[in-house]
Amino acid sequence: MQRTKRDIETDIQKCKSDVISFRNEYLAYEQVYLTGGGGNADRKADLYYRWQNAEERVKKEIESYEEELRALSNGRDSYQKLQDSRVKEQFSEKKRQIQNDIKYYEQEIRENLGTLRHGHARDTYAANAALERNRNRLEEVKASLKKCKFDEYWAINKAKKDDLESEKKSIFHQIDSLNNEMNELPGYSTMINHYEQIQSLTNEMKSLGIFRMKEKKDIKKQIKSINGYYMQLFNHLNPYIESIQQRINSLQYKLQQIDTELTMPR
Repeated sequence: MQRTKRDIETDIQKCKSDVISFRNEYLAYEQVYLTGGGGNADRKADLYYRWQNAEERVKKEIESYEEELRALSNGRDSYQKLQDSRVKEQFSEKKRQIQNDIKYYEQEIRENLGTLRHGHARDTYAANAALERNRNRLEEVKASLKKCKFDEYWAINKAKKDDLESEKKSIFHQIDSLNNEMNELPGYSTMINHYEQIQSLTNEMKSLGIFRMKEKKDIKKQIKSINGYYMQLFNHLNPYIESIQQRINSLQYKLQQIDTELTMPR
């Protein structure tokens, strides 16, 4: 969400207040120290260092906020470009560090292989363990680079991610509504009960031994009777069920597309 001019100006005032607070703390202590009221030079020096350090830090922060104000005054696009450039700068440094780690472990692995290849290892087991350790670490670092690129993309495209997440919630709500619509079809719950009865009786019949023919015959009659009611409801309701299911399938396909967009490597 874009910050307002008031947000930025509030941050600038807070920065200035922090500096004034450190300065006043130092000056109050210095007054006591100089008038012989107590204190020591080390504590006085520490407070002075904190004040000066705050001055430097706040100076940079205010410059950053003022740059933000200028971008904001030039319009939404200008402000967004500034934010994007800051995100890219932040992630560029992180990626450089990770890429240096990759080069380091690749060099370690080459040295491990060279040592083993030329028979220079005094302890072959330890050398192989070091090689395996460096390979595992290299894979971890490569994975962290992929994650860094992924995080950078969505940090820059936060509005797009928010829109996709919002669309997902809307689709889930639509699917729930359609499922409720299907469940509320007149006769639907009865049809499902008939289906479950048929499945239960079928399983019961399969569990009977080969010599229990009479019981199997009785169960078959029950299944036939229930199936007649089931098919009657099924034939009546199926066009409505298929129509609803097609809409559900279409929404589920959209969900898959959104999930692919949200999770694909960048």
